[in-house]
Amino acid sequence: MTDCLIVGAGSSKDKAHSFDDIYTISSNLHFPYANCIFAQDDPILDQILRKNIEGFTTQPVFTTPQKWKKYKDYSRCLPFDYRHFYNCGSLSSGLNAIVLAQFFAFKRIFLAGFNFDEKPDLDYDVKFDTIRGDKVRYEFL
Repeated sequence: MTDCLIVGAGSSKDKAHSFDDIYTISSNLHFPYANCIFAQDDPILDQILRKNIEGFTTQPVFTTPQKWKKYKDYSRCLPFDYRHFYNCGSLSSGLNAIVLAQFFAFKRIFLAGFNFDEKPDLDYDVKFDTIRGDKVRYEFL
């Protein structure tokens, strides 16, 4: 398996539904029944781990080491630290999911809901260029 789909919050996230049989990472609560989730904000982690939200009840949930300390009693909550790979400022859940996919050694990553132009003040495109893997092909949907 060399391909992966990551779903973020942007307007193109609906395009993710056209993919079948591909490993999928949901950023936060953006894609139910994904293979795994990356989340780092308390309200989102609380919903995923403490409430039974359909489509988000069984997957491994990756989070930052700091948040993992708070949620480590949940067996499906796992720490992931992008700083082992990149020395840069704080990353969003979606950008963390991209680093996670690189760690999983995916060679082609489809990005649905990664419309960086929708929030230009957050410099997502600059941060993406910082974490862009040089041996990975990215396709924005």
